[in-house]
Amino acid sequence: MKDRAETLRQVIQAALDQGGVDAVVELVCRIIYEFESRIAAQDGRIVELERRLNSNSNKQPSSDGHKRKTSLRKNYGGRKPGCQPGHSGQTLLSQSGRSQTLLRDEQLHVNNSYAGD
Repeated sequence: MKDRAETLRQVIQAALDQGGVDAVVELVCRIIYEFESRIAAQDGRIVELERRLNSNSNKQPSSDGHKRKTSLRKNYGGRKPGCQPGHSGQTLLSQSGRSQTLLRDEQLHVNNSYAGD
């Protein structure tokens, strides 16, 4: 801060020595104009950022209303989904017979391998 004050003091003194009070006033006007230009640019940037921020939802993604609407769910016409009463149905046959056959075949294979010794 002291460096800025010293620099400003030197600039004002040089303007005063060269052109008097009018030169100092002109210098101050240029400084004010520069700050006003910067402020205007920053105000424009703030407006743009606020516009972007307000266009986004302020809610968390899990609660921002993009859930499936109940009206889009399938209408089953009063029936429950799945098999209806009276349907004969088709059930796969049990594989217990197959596993017993495999076990018997494996037992024969083991017995045959010992018989060959």
